[in-house]
Amino acid sequence: MPSPVAMTPRSEPVTLEQRREGVMFFGEAMAAVLAEAKVTRLEWADPTVYLFLKNGVLSIHKADGTVSNLLVSDGDLAGADWVKV
Repeated sequence: MPSPVAMTPRSEPVTLEQRREGVMFFGEAMAAVLAEAKVTRLEWADPTVYLFLKNGVLSIHKADGTVSNLLVSDGDLAGADWVKV
């Protein structure tokens, strides 16, 4: 599985009408994180990989159990496949 921080953006943006229920854009996902939720991307296909706030810093919990600060990619920003864990 490729690293979540190395994803590439979608070639075509997703419109509001194309979204499935419960799926968020990046900004909505970050609002959920600020409200203390954990979020992941459907593209990552692994619910053990998720973002959360740790000491006020956006962090990523990886599949191997490690946690590190997230460097947000263009793909993350353009992602319309964010969901709460």
